[in-house]
Amino acid sequence: MSTQSAAPIPGAAVALDTVAPVQADATGSFTVESANTPLHAVITAPGYLTRETRLSAGHPIVVDLIATAAPFSSIFYGQLVRNLLEASVPDIVRTLPTAPSFYLQTAGLSSSNVDHLVAAARDIVPAMTGGRFTIAAVETGAEARPERAGWIVVDAVNEGSNGQCGHALVGAASGHIWLNIGNPACALNGDAVPAIVMRHETSHALGFFHIDVPNSLMYFRTNRGPGLPTDGERYHAAIAYARQSGNRDPDNDAPTSTPLVARHPVIVD
Repeated sequence: MSTQSAAPIPGAAVALDTVAPVQADATGSFTVESANTPLHAVITAPGYLTRETRLSAGHPIVVDLIATAAPFSSIFYGQLVRNLLEASVPDIVRTLPTAPSFYLQTAGLSSSNVDHLVAAARDIVPAMTGGRFTIAAVETGAEARPERAGWIVVDAVNEGSNGQCGHALVGAASGHIWLNIGNPACALNGDAVPAIVMRHETSHALGFFHIDVPNSLMYFRTNRGPGLPTDGERYHAAIAYARQSGNRDPDNDAPTSTPLVARHPVIVD
């Protein structure tokens, strides 16, 4: 086993050429614990979260680090990405590996409501993936469909006035959203299920949890402001989508990530 060290490049990234390590005027360390790829690397630098990851062959290899200063907030990130508002143990990053396709069951929805829900999904996917993904495909129909890998199935269900406006699987390989068309309190401007509910539930399906910040899309109560992701939500979501799916707290990529299909499903409202 050999160890190579190089100073990280200033800024939120560290680059290493596996043949000739890049030297830069900065403090911190870049440690590689193998002479062959994939390489196990621990990258540290003042003002950044330590990143532990495995590097594949590439020239140069670039690894981004999370700056601990604003606009990053460990509390915000912990809630949105790690589920630390509603759980005591940080969850893994549950981001999707590929752009999702959507199937929307239209039974009980007006044509205009369907249009609003589809538009909301198209808006929120790039907004909450740092622009990495757009929707791969959209299909609609009156019949229910089973869950399918790479798809987010959206069912219109009647859970009555005591039900939530919607709930979803969080970051699942075979995604699923349930929209409650039976609760009058959820209706808005003639839509049985408004676009804000679709944006909120789609964000769950993309891998995100509730936060304790009023007037935010992922606020755990109903005061979600205009129903659009805030700058803080977009910023922290983009960080998550730059990480390996299965990344563990604080910023540790597992040697082998747990496939989405093998993970314990999480359903949230």
